[in-house]
Amino acid sequence: MRGKKRLLASLLARSGVLRLARAATGSRSRITVLAYHRVLPDLVDFSGDEELVSALATDFRWQMEFISAACRPITADQLLAAVRGECELPPRAVMVTFDDGCVDSIRYALPVLVDCGVPACFFVASGYVSTPDLYWFDEVVHRFYYCDRPRFRLDTLAMDVRLPPEPRLRKSAALEVLQALKLAGNGRRLEALEEIRKVSGVALPAAVIDANRPMTWEELRILVARGMSIGSHSVTHPVLAELEDRRLCSELEDSKLAIERETSTACHSIAYPLGGGKEYSVSGAIAVDERVRRFAAQAGYEVGFTYIPGIARLQQDDPLLLKRVAVERYLTRDEFAARLSMPDLFL
Repeated sequence: MRGKKRLLASLLARSGVLRLARAATGSRSRITVLAYHRVLPDLVDFSGDEELVSALATDFRWQMEFISAACRPITADQLLAAVRGECELPPRAVMVTFDDGCVDSIRYALPVLVDCGVPACFFVASGYVSTPDLYWFDEVVHRFYYCDRPRFRLDTLAMDVRLPPEPRLRKSAALEVLQALKLAGNGRRLEALEEIRKVSGVALPAAVIDANRPMTWEELRILVARGMSIGSHSVTHPVLAELEDRRLCSELEDSKLAIERETSTACHSIAYPLGGGKEYSVSGAIAVDERVRRFAAQAGYEVGFTYIPGIARLQQDDPLLLKRVAVERYLTRDEFAARLSMPDLFL
């Protein structure tokens, strides 16, 4: 199916249909919200999860150039005003978002965003900001990459882990463990992560930590000064729907308060970690449900983003459960243009 859509995108681009489709898109109540994770210059010797790399830096530049020229990039505040009914969205509205807020956001993404005049909203887990701790799901992949043990037992997950000798191939084993971790429940997940740290016997190189760490509060303040906005991605990046009420409330409220305190800006939006619901979940874990949505509203959020694929339609959709379009590293220029020009066909 992907090959067919790639071919169709190429044909429509060459025929001029994509350009005409963009020109005809005049709805002021729908917006394409792009979801990125990481932007890196290359993947040479990259020991992390390659699926979290949404674009290489050179590709990210032409993507932002396309958005600047062919679409109407808007800020988080503009979307909030439209949600409140204070204004209409411009035609061909696009919003760029980043989940997690790793340091490559400021090193590689920010210069391109500023050059192209495209604002973006960065969703960060406040408990990771200004720490050397890698996000737990990223840490597992890095540890497996550097682990030189051929096998070990994870009693918490009841899993026997076998690692091939080639470091890059060890990532497959890591992804299997990550799947189990996402389904394990928050308490057992934390126990399993401690066990992985212990049995893997890996001390991550300082250069790996520096290249993959979360941003600091000072770096986030730089983003704000350059016209970007900061949203919540919880405190510790758990599966929110699994948490009991008190912990869920803390994850939502504490992150919002920390962002507002440290950046001196209001935090009205949240991207739910692993953001799938019962109708769509990549990991199998239901990350956001009606209870999470209700608690988010009580915490003061007015806009919430899932990872459910689709176009956000403000007159039809719950503003706390908006869909997004995930950007994937292997998208061609024509596919990228097709997703923005004819999203109902290409998502």
